[in-house]
Amino acid sequence: MSSEAIDRLISTLDSAGEEIADLAYLAVRDQIHGSDDAKNREKKLMSARRAVVKAADALRSL
Repeated sequence: MSSEAIDRLISTLDSAGEEIADLAYLAVRDQIHGSDDAKNREKKLMSARRAVVKAADALRSL
């Protein structure tokens, strides 16, 4: 795998992490407005975001 391909993948992961964070923010907003499942959704989204950030960081260390 070339460094260009790795850089593209890192960029994709960074973008995905930002999108997941946006969805988590929306889940927090839904929580404030009384959604019962929003807290669980936010926790899962943040867990997914951490995994994506960890993957991007691992690729950066190559």
